[in-house]
Amino acid sequence: MSISHIINEIKTHFNGKQIIVAELGILYGESIPLLLNNLNIHEYNGIDAFINYESNKDGSYELMKNHGNDIYNTIKNRYLHDKRVNIVKGFTNEVVHKFNDDYFDLVFIDAGHEYEQVSSDIELWSKKVKKNGILCGDDYFYPPVKRAVHEFIEKNNYKLFNSINKNPDVNHNYPWSWYVFI
Repeated sequence: MSISHIINEIKTHFNGKQIIVAELGILYGESIPLLLNNLNIHEYNGIDAFINYESNKDGSYELMKNHGNDIYNTIKNRYLHDKRVNIVKGFTNEVVHKFNDDYFDLVFIDAGHEYEQVSSDIELWSKKVKKNGILCGDDYFYPPVKRAVHEFIEKNNYKLFNSINKNPDVNHNYPWSWYVFI
């Protein structure tokens, strides 16, 4: 949930404008209240498979195997009456086609953490971000994530921003979150 490290930059960028958000990989939904309380959310789409799958090597395999449906139902029920919030069950590379290009103001990527997954999410979901929107993600310090992010920014000539020195609760000097302005 290291979107918390860049929430102020996001808030400043949108300056109270009503926005549409996609969060890929929501796990327990911890960032949903952070986003709803800090940004003027018109529509939030939280996307997660909520299942275990073999290429998931980031530690949530057993959690989703044993509790994925319960986690999904808990989050879905928590926001059942909030018309801004949509919890979407599915793989990010399949769900992406439900949304038009240039639809989102903000896309936060925190689903699969292996290179192929991150690279695919960045490529597919970057097309869904409106001009002057933000594409961002988590775990920038993790080598497969960093590699996918750098390939994308170099290919598209974007300026990369990250959360270095914005992690007051962490005793290291490397960034968790990354972002680009589309």
